[in-house]
Amino acid sequence: MQHAGSSWFAVNTAPGQEYAVERRLKRSGRDVLLPECKVRRRKRRTITIERGPLFLTYLFVRLDLERDEWSLIEAMMGVVRLLKVDGQPFAISDIDMARVRAHARNPLLIEFSDRQRVQVAAGAFEGREGRYISKGSGDSGEDIIRVLMDIMGAQRLVTIPEALVVPA
Repeated sequence: MQHAGSSWFAVNTAPGQEYAVERRLKRSGRDVLLPECKVRRRKRRTITIERGPLFLTYLFVRLDLERDEWSLIEAMMGVVRLLKVDGQPFAISDIDMARVRAHARNPLLIEFSDRQRVQVAAGAFEGREGRYISKGSGDSGEDIIRVLMDIMGAQRLVTIPEALVVPA
């Protein structure tokens, strides 16, 4: 339900409350966008790829500040605050929201960043942590990553199937 004069605003939620706040806002008749990405999660010695919020503790709501009482949103259970500048909710530009919506339509698996701490969730190095160095392809075509680990007092570069590694 788009209104003339309405804009998108960022809503900061309590940790893990993104989906609950999304449901509450939708029940109150608001346009809401909770962009998602694919994330690796470790569950009982296996790694799964699930959907999760692209921006942890944030979602977006469309408001007309002339018509809508934004303080009611801040009072909603699970909401920490609206993103503000000088005490007023800050409108997200249409260009930036177009980029966010593009991600929402095609949720991507978030890749590891250079030197990010990672943990091996299964296999010979299970439980060990190291730093992500690079990504490649193994002999069988599977995605592999190179991780720098401290092994027996020395830094060693270890090649591990990407599916066995999660963020530390």
